[in-house]
Amino acid sequence: MKGRTMVQLIAFHDRTYVPLRFISETLGGRVAYNAMKKRAVIRTPSGQQDYETLMSGDLTKAREIVTGLLFVYENGVERLPLTGEGFTTKLTFPKGEALRVKQDYKGMTWYAEVDSDGLLVVRWQKDNLGEKRETGTTPEPFGEAVYFTDSFIVNSLAYGTINEDRVETQLGLINRDDNQEYKGVIVIPIEGEVRTDAR
Repeated sequence: MKGRTMVQLIAFHDRTYVPLRFISETLGGRVAYNAMKKRAVIRTPSGQQDYETLMSGDLTKAREIVTGLLFVYENGVERLPLTGEGFTTKLTFPKGEALRVKQDYKGMTWYAEVDSDGLLVVRWQKDNLGEKRETGTTPEPFGEAVYFTDSFIVNSLAYGTINEDRVETQLGLINRDDNQEYKGVIVIPIEGEVRTDAR
């Protein structure tokens, strides 16, 4: 049948099944199958573009994409309940990197890594206020790093660097009420920083 695409429909228990890859790619999406984890990841065209930026694109844009990803728990890492109140969120990235991040929020610290499928996988979580529990594997220190602190109450964004002795140096503080162009912005470029973790 030249010029036509054949699709095999499968009926089972009064339901009709169609191939996931065919439907997704016909609609412009991309399907990636991770055989080791037995997981299919479907990306829209814009999702595929974000994935490519995340893995090898501009550092700040990649970090922005990370801030929109949901945590994924696997490999026996337990999801700990939140114990504190949340007025600020602090994100810490190793210098030059977007694919590893620590997040502090509501008395909790998470360490997560972006995997090859573009998922933000939690490797470690610690309760700093309640029962002081930990789950997962404690990460190695980042060494030099950068941080972004989003304060909801005062609508501000603080950012700076952290040296190998964990000493923070604030580089700036943006009041979003006076700078509307930063509304919704959580990460900004750090002068002189070059991406080192592109895949």
